[in-house]
Amino acid sequence: MADSRGRTVPALCAAEVIELAYGVGYHIREALRQHPDASVSQSQLRCLMFLAGPGGRTMSDTAAFLGLTLPSTSKLIDELVRHRLVTRHADPQDRRRAKLAITPAGRTTLRTLLGGASGEIARRLASLPAAELRVIHRALSTIAPLLAITPVTEVARAG
Repeated sequence: MADSRGRTVPALCAAEVIELAYGVGYHIREALRQHPDASVSQSQLRCLMFLAGPGGRTMSDTAAFLGLTLPSTSKLIDELVRHRLVTRHADPQDRRRAKLAITPAGRTTLRTLLGGASGEIARRLASLPAAELRVIHRALSTIAPLLAITPVTEVARAG
Protein backbone atom coordinates (compact mmCIF):
# COMPACT_ATOMS: atom_id res chain seq x y z
CA MET A 1 0.00 0.00 0.00
CA ALA A 2 1.30 3.47 -0.90
CA ASP A 3 0.17 7.09 -0.69
CA SER A 4 -0.44 9.39 -3.69
CA ARG A 5 3.30 10.06 -3.96
CA GLY A 6 4.14 6.37 -3.99
CA ARG A 7 5.45 6.20 -0.42
CA THR A 8 4.82 2.94 1.40
CA VAL A 9 3.44 2.80 4.94
CA PRO A 10 6.90 1.94 6.36
CA ALA A 11 8.37 4.94 4.47
CA LEU A 12 5.63 7.21 5.84
CA CYS A 13 6.26 5.90 9.36
CA ALA A 14 10.01 6.44 8.93
CA ALA A 15 9.41 10.06 7.91
CA GLU A 16 7.26 10.59 11.02
CA VAL A 17 9.87 8.97 13.29
CA ILE A 18 12.58 11.24 11.86
CA GLU A 19 10.38 14.31 12.39
CA LEU A 20 9.64 13.15 15.95
CA ALA A 21 13.35 12.62 16.66
CA TYR A 22 14.06 16.17 15.51
CA GLY A 23 11.39 17.52 17.89
CA VAL A 24 12.65 15.44 20.81
CA GLY A 25 16.19 16.64 20.10
CA TYR A 26 14.92 20.22 20.33
CA HIS A 27 13.44 19.58 23.78
CA ILE A 28 16.66 17.94 24.96
CA ARG A 29 18.66 20.97 23.79
CA GLU A 30 16.21 23.27 25.57
CA ALA A 31 16.50 21.23 28.78
CA LEU A 32 20.29 21.52 28.55
CA ARG A 33 20.12 25.27 28.01
CA GLN A 34 17.65 25.86 30.84
CA HIS A 35 19.26 23.64 33.46
CA PRO A 36 21.13 25.84 35.96
CA ASP A 37 23.86 23.26 36.61
CA ALA A 38 24.26 22.05 33.05
CA SER A 39 27.99 21.68 32.59
CA VAL A 40 27.76 19.38 29.56
CA SER A 41 27.31 20.13 25.89
CA GLN A 42 24.83 18.36 23.66
CA SER A 43 27.65 16.18 22.28
CA GLN A 44 28.73 15.31 25.80
CA LEU A 45 25.12 14.42 26.69
CA ARG A 46 24.90 12.12 23.66
CA CYS A 47 28.20 10.57 24.75
CA LEU A 48 26.89 9.98 28.27
CA MET A 49 23.74 8.37 26.84
CA PHE A 50 25.88 6.06 24.70
CA LEU A 51 28.19 5.14 27.58
CA ALA A 52 25.19 4.43 29.83
CA GLY A 53 24.20 1.61 27.50
CA PRO A 54 25.05 -2.05 28.01
CA GLY A 55 28.53 -3.43 27.44
CA GLY A 56 31.97 -1.91 27.47
CA ARG A 57 32.54 0.99 25.11
CA THR A 58 35.79 1.98 23.48
CA MET A 59 36.97 5.33 22.17
CA SER A 60 36.46 4.04 18.61
CA ASP A 61 32.89 2.87 19.37
CA THR A 62 32.11 6.25 20.89
CA ALA A 63 33.65 8.20 18.01
CA ALA A 64 31.63 6.19 15.50
CA PHE A 65 28.40 6.75 17.44
CA LEU A 66 29.00 10.50 17.79
CA GLY A 67 30.21 10.90 14.20
CA LEU A 68 33.45 12.50 15.40
CA THR A 69 37.10 11.86 14.70
CA LEU A 70 39.14 10.02 17.33
CA PRO A 71 41.03 13.21 18.33
CA SER A 72 37.75 15.14 18.76
CA THR A 73 36.24 12.28 20.74
CA SER A 74 39.33 12.07 22.91
CA LYS A 75 39.05 15.78 23.71
CA LEU A 76 35.35 15.37 24.56
CA ILE A 77 36.12 12.37 26.79
CA ASP A 78 38.97 14.28 28.49
CA GLU A 79 36.46 16.94 29.53
CA LEU A 80 33.98 14.36 30.84
CA VAL A 81 36.78 12.63 32.78
CA ARG A 82 37.85 16.00 34.22
CA HIS A 83 34.27 16.52 35.46
CA ARG A 84 34.30 12.94 36.86
CA LEU A 85 31.35 11.93 34.68
CA VAL A 86 33.31 9.24 32.78
CA THR A 87 36.26 6.98 33.53
CA ARG A 88 38.85 5.80 31.04
CA HIS A 89 40.94 2.64 31.61
CA ALA A 90 43.29 0.62 29.45
CA ASP A 91 41.65 -2.47 27.96
CA PRO A 92 43.18 -5.52 29.71
CA GLN A 93 43.21 -7.46 26.41
CA ASP A 94 44.75 -4.61 24.38
CA ARG A 95 46.46 -1.86 26.36
CA ARG A 96 46.46 0.41 23.28
CA ARG A 97 42.66 0.65 23.52
CA ALA A 98 40.81 2.66 26.13
CA LYS A 99 37.65 1.35 27.80
CA LEU A 100 35.17 4.03 28.76
CA ALA A 101 32.50 3.91 31.46
CA ILE A 102 29.97 6.35 32.85
CA THR A 103 30.41 7.11 36.56
CA PRO A 104 27.61 7.34 39.14
CA ALA A 105 27.94 11.14 38.91
CA GLY A 106 27.60 10.85 35.12
CA ARG A 107 24.41 8.79 35.52
CA THR A 108 23.01 11.36 37.94
CA THR A 109 23.78 14.19 35.52
CA LEU A 110 22.23 12.21 32.68
CA ARG A 111 19.06 11.46 34.66
CA THR A 112 18.73 15.10 35.69
CA LEU A 113 19.13 16.48 32.18
CA LEU A 114 16.93 13.86 30.51
CA GLY A 115 14.35 14.36 33.25
CA GLY A 116 13.97 18.00 32.25
CA ALA A 117 13.32 17.10 28.63
CA SER A 118 11.06 14.21 29.62
CA GLY A 119 9.04 16.49 31.89
CA GLU A 120 8.45 19.01 29.11
CA ILE A 121 7.40 16.30 26.65
CA ALA A 122 5.10 14.73 29.29
CA ARG A 123 3.45 18.12 29.88
CA ARG A 124 2.70 18.39 26.17
CA LEU A 125 1.37 14.82 25.96
CA ALA A 126 -0.86 15.31 29.02
CA SER A 127 -3.40 17.15 26.89
CA LEU A 128 -4.16 13.98 24.90
CA PRO A 129 -6.95 11.59 25.91
CA ALA A 130 -5.86 8.53 27.91
CA ALA A 131 -6.91 6.11 25.17
CA GLU A 132 -4.74 7.93 22.63
CA LEU A 133 -1.81 7.96 25.05
CA ARG A 134 -2.10 4.18 25.42
CA VAL A 135 -1.98 3.77 21.62
CA ILE A 136 1.07 6.04 21.43
CA HIS A 137 2.77 4.14 24.26
CA ARG A 138 2.11 0.81 22.55
CA ALA A 139 3.44 2.10 19.23
CA LEU A 140 6.56 3.61 20.79
CA SER A 141 7.18 0.42 22.79
CA THR A 142 7.09 -1.51 19.53
CA ILE A 143 9.36 0.90 17.64
CA ALA A 144 11.94 1.58 20.37
CA PRO A 145 13.70 -1.82 20.31
CA LEU A 146 14.06 -1.54 16.53
CA LEU A 147 15.75 1.87 16.61
CA ALA A 148 17.14 2.63 20.05
CA ILE A 149 20.74 2.13 21.02
CA THR A 150 20.12 2.90 24.69
CA PRO A 151 16.48 3.33 25.69
CA VAL A 152 16.23 6.42 27.89
CA THR A 153 13.99 4.53 30.31
CA GLU A 154 16.89 2.11 30.93
CA VAL A 155 19.24 5.01 31.49
CA ALA A 156 16.82 6.66 33.92
CA ARG A 157 16.37 3.42 35.91
CA ALA A 158 20.04 2.47 35.99
CA GLY A 159 21.78 3.47 39.16
